[in-house]
This record gives sequence, structure tokens and C-alpha cells, in this order.
Amino acid sequence: MKVNGIYRTSLILLLGIISVLFIVSCGTETTILNTRSGNEADNISSKDQLLSAYKNNSSIVMIEEYTSPLKKELEGLRYVLSPYLSDENDLFIGYDNREYIENYFLNPDTSNLSMSAADWERTIRILFAFDDKDFSFVKTNITDYIFEDKITREYALAGLMNLLAIRYSVSLEPDDEDTKKSFVITDLDRIGEENKALVSKAFRLGFTDYSVDKSRSFRPDDFLNRGEAISMFYRIFTNLGLPISKQDEPDADANIQEDKDTLNQTHKAYSIEDILSEYGDYRESLKKSKKKADKTKLEMLNRAERILNIDYDSDNSNVNMDINTWIYILTEVFETDSQQIKSSVIYGKDKTLTYDIVAISIFDFQNLTGNNTGNVSEEELTAAREAIPQFETAKDIDSFARMYSSGMLEGICKIPGFTPKRPVNYSEALLLIMRIVKGLSI
Repeated sequence: MKVNGIYRTSLILLLGIISVLFIVSCGTETTILNTRSGNEADNISSKDQLLSAYKNNSSIVMIEEYTSPLKKELEGLRYVLSPYLSDENDLFIGYDNREYIENYFLNPDTSNLSMSAADWERTIRILFAFDDKDFSFVKTNITDYIFEDKITREYALAGLMNLLAIRYSVSLEPDDEDTKKSFVITDLDRIGEENKALVSKAFRLGFTDYSVDKSRSFRPDDFLNRGEAISMFYRIFTNLGLPISKQDEPDADANIQEDKDTLNQTHKAYSIEDILSEYGDYRESLKKSKKKADKTKLEMLNRAERILNIDYDSDNSNVNMDINTWIYILTEVFETDSQQIKSSVIYGKDKTLTYDIVAISIFDFQNLTGNNTGNVSEEELTAAREAIPQFETAKDIDSFARMYSSGMLEGICKIPGFTPKRPVNYSEALLLIMRIVKGLSI
């Protein structure tokens, strides 16, 4: 009996020790770990904590997969910002700012972390060359809308649009076209009335981020994250170019030209692959042919080349084309009535030729497309909508869907950040002319 009592006492004592160990190891510690993993990313207060926070939580926090389209847009933005990041360039932003942009903003490992308001403000100040004299503008459009060092997507984009109007010739006046094109955003009614027009305009201009393309929702109350910010900046800069500080500008016209020159340089890296090969191969096939129709097509290409006067050893092949030059080419090459084309296209403020304008100018005229006109099918609309980011921003979605289904955008629509609002450069214009000529039945 004495032995059994000792045995029972020992057993109870052992079970008690095991219970205590279990509570200590799996209870308190696990609770602390879970608390940290759930809130640490939200409580980051400085850039120095950002990477360590990610590494500490990498096994718990699921970071968005670094794939297309974010991968393409991040790599594209890194290239676009290369003048800022090179200490040999006049636009160099300084070593501290370069370290911040390269290591903390353009970092794929942090793309799903919230963009703190402090980082949002610093990034905007750096990328758009705002300094102390612009403090009131930045405060009105960013600082005043901060909530616990975060900013919602609605206020981030609305404020950014207001700041763009300071740096670029971007009109913020409400437009019926903005409303018409943004109806596809399913939660537009959740955006405050004071910001709805700005978000609609941003969508029509192609400035909203990749997540809107995917979900057709804007999520105005969500806090902005870094991947979404990267996507917005990439789309803005590939359309408008990099700004320069106004105090360094000789005049407003020089500023506009500088923006366009910088934009043209960024397009060079993303020109259509083997554009010369495609054009050259087709031209050679026409030269070798003895068919009368091919001789006519060759002369049409010759007329286009004389007008464009492209020198592929210089940068002029990457200069953006204006609408009037495009209309002149169509008039001369295809003997089309220029006034008829002018009556169909809608001019932007700077008269830059964009792909959706090209679509209208081509598919509204039977002599350019043969019988390939009329209403577009639902299948064509669906295919184009799935392939083209922000497809609904096209001025005429039927024409743009037709342009896509015809194969005319092959290769071009793979350019990172491509949208219907992408400007057309001279080399791309020549390729489009060639593809029209190739499809003609003469």
C-alpha cells in the first residue's frame, strides 16, 4: 500500500509538470508569436524596420506572388527611373534617396506590405521632384488624409491626381468620357463624391493599378500597399514621362518637351521585339515578288518611309507621334480623305497619338480594312478584354477589340504596361502601316 501511494503521488506530480511545460511552451509563447505575426507589418514605423519585418514573418505572412503583371511593371518602373538612380545623370536624386527607392520601394519582397503614409509622401516627393516650397500642396493632398500612418486607396489616388496637375498638363475637369469608361468599376459608388471624378479620370487615363484590372473593383477603403503604388507610378510615368523641377526649367514648353524626351527614352527598352526584322522581311518579300499588287504595296511602304524618315541609329524612331502626322500618313499612303478621319478621331489635349485613336482611324474606314468593319462579336470583345489591361478605357471599344483580333497588336500588346492609352512612336507607326498594307486585298 505504501508503494502504491508513492507511485500515485509521483504520477500526479509528473502529470502536473508536463501540463505546466505544455502551457508555457504552447500557450504563452504561441500567443505572443501570433500577436506579433498579425500586427508587425501594420506597426512598421520606419524604412529600417521594413526588410527585417518581412524576413521575421516570411513563414507566416503570405507575400503576393511576384509574377506578371506586377513583375513586369516593377521591372519597367526600375528602368523608367534609371535617370534618377544614376549619379552620372542630371536627374540623379542623391545617394540617400537612391538607397531608399532601390532597397525599400522597388523591392519585390515587400510588394504586399502596406505603404505607410510617411513612405507614400517621401516617394511622391522624390519621384515628382517636390521640395519644401511645395509643402502646402503635399500637405493638402497627402498629409491631411493620413490615418495612423496609413492612407486609403481613395485618398492616395485622388491626392496623387491633384499633384499630377501641378507637374503635368493634365486637366482634372470632369468629363463625360470619364464617367462612361469607369462604369466597369463595380464599387465606384463607395468612393466619396469629392473624389469619384478624380478616380474615374485616373481609370480612363490608365493610371489605376493592376489590381483594378484584375478585379474590376477599386476597393477605396483598403489601405494602399507597395505593389499597387508601384503599378500606379509605372503607368503614370510611361504615359507622362519623368517630371523635372520647375525651378530648373527655362520655360513651360521646354518642360513639356523634356517630359516627352524622357518618356521616349523609356519606351526604347520596350520597343516591339525584332520590329526591323518583321518590317524588313516583309519589304524584301515585296521586292522579290513580280505580282502587280505587291509592287503597289511596296510603293505604299516607300511613301510611308519617306514621310516618317526614321533613322534607326538614333532616337527619333522612338519619338511619340502626334495625331496630325498619323492622319497625314494615312492620307498619303492609302489615299484617304483626311477631313473624314479628322471628323472621327477625338483629340487629346497634347494631340499625342494613342493606340485607341489608331484603332478608330483604321477600323472606321473600309478602304483600310476591306470588309473587316461592322459590329464586333462578343467573342472578340471577350478576348480583347482579357488580353488588354484597362481595355474599357479605349475611346471606342469595338474598334479596339477589332484591332486586337486582327493581329495588328501582336507583340505590341505584350509591352509592359500596355493599355489603349499608350502613345505610339514612329517605329511602331511604321509597323502598323506595314500590317495594314499586308492585309489589303488589291
